[in-house]
Amino acid sequence: MSYNMAYNKSVMLEGRPLVANLSYSEKRNLEVFLEMQSGYVLSFTNRTFEEFVFDSTRRRIYDGAYSGFGSSKANHLRCFWEQEADHVVGKLLKDLVECSQLESPLRAKCREIADRLL
Repeated sequence: MSYNMAYNKSVMLEGRPLVANLSYSEKRNLEVFLEMQSGYVLSFTNRTFEEFVFDSTRRRIYDGAYSGFGSSKANHLRCFWEQEADHVVGKLLKDLVECSQLESPLRAKCREIADRLL
């Protein structure tokens, strides 16, 4: 698949968008809940983040395909959102929300976002 096709939200696969359909406000809520403002994702190290993403989705977050926005964990996750299909992003988000120890009003919103994508 070409780079341009990966970013074209009008491309469909079996009637579903080829990339995750996240609104700006949904991304913002996810970023706040997952503590992505400083480039991190929750309390993951690079190694534990890579293992978590692979266990959840069978995707290698550091294989180069998700480095288009920069080298931080948060940037890899943002790129993942832009390249993967709804159900793959939904699965990872659901697992991240469940893994999180954070008690936040955003927890329920993030769970709803993940469920919508699945």
